[in-house]
Amino acid sequence: MATRAWRNKFGRDDDWKKSEDDVIKKYYKNNTDKQIAKALGRTEGAVQHRRLSLKIKKASPHPRFWTPEETKILISKYKNHTAKQIASDFLPDRSVPQIKDKLRRMRITKSMWTDEELDLLVEHGGKLSPKEIAKRFVPNKTSDQIRAKVLKGLGISRRKYLKEQRDAERN
Repeated sequence: MATRAWRNKFGRDDDWKKSEDDVIKKYYKNNTDKQIAKALGRTEGAVQHRRLSLKIKKASPHPRFWTPEETKILISKYKNHTAKQIASDFLPDRSVPQIKDKLRRMRITKSMWTDEELDLLVEHGGKLSPKEIAKRFVPNKTSDQIRAKVLKGLGISRRKYLKEQRDAERN
């Protein structure tokens, strides 16, 4: 009894030739399954199924572990660039969520305060509004960041300062 090869719904035999397997092995790194399928005249699903049956897995477009070089680039560039700019210009193998996650895990934020900035807040925190402080002294911070740092972080209240000034003028 002769054995017949199974035919898929498109009438094509499901047996793969060695040359087709070689094409998948050669081009899977730089091409999508869809592109390989088009070149072989097969469906994308067929190519994906064959690739997986050959135990060929697509490498993630983003490496799993951060190299020391990538970390240095991230730290040096984050002060003046957004995560999106870093991903597109400096670390093209990293996605924006990966960059944000790495920054969060390293506890690096743009809202980190320098000693000089903190001294300015202590000096002017109660006297000037956060908007005025942002304009005059720390243009890289928002008024909300300043307000939060002055009230919560340093315990300086403008209302309290103004009340003390009025009390001092009355006496």
